[in-house]
Amino acid sequence: GSLYRIAAQRFFGQTAPTVLGFSSAVVLTGSMADAIQPDDVIITHRQDAYKVGDIVTYQTGGMSVTHRIIAVHENGYRTKGDANNTEDPLVSEDVVFGLYKGRIPKLGDFAMFLQKPLGMAVFIGIPVCAFIIYDIISRQKSAGKKDEETTCDPAFLVALSQLKKGSELNLLGLSFKEGETSPP
Repeated sequence: GSLYRIAAQRFFGQTAPTVLGFSSAVVLTGSMADAIQPDDVIITHRQDAYKVGDIVTYQTGGMSVTHRIIAVHENGYRTKGDANNTEDPLVSEDVVFGLYKGRIPKLGDFAMFLQKPLGMAVFIGIPVCAFIIYDIISRQKSAGKKDEETTCDPAFLVALSQLKKGSELNLLGLSFKEGETSPP
């Protein structure tokens, strides 16, 4: 999240990282309450033009703000949060990320948790542990099958036990005497 946003700003000059014109953000305040709640994740999409009534996300003072356009001027937009009493200062077109397209309610808590060290550890640690456990179990099963494959045929063991000292054993047409390692 944050590292990606910083890299996008420094290396590519983007104020909001996008994928195919879409970007996302976690809502931190209730300035757009009823339409958008705190801790919602919102999705925006870059547009060529915006009109009165559109909810847009823009950059101001190092923060992302999502408010409704209440007036369009030649040098920018006048915006206001639905739950706010006052209008925002004029917003220039070049700082607008995109048009609000939808929200995922309360996903912001989870997204913010994943940006913390414990969240990253859980997000990475659980799959890694699951893979290790799976690998251990599959190796044990595989080792068990190999043990079964290397055991002798019970009929052979019976024949071998009946072999008396000095007698001869006939296997697959080959004769063996006790103490010999190869057929005569």
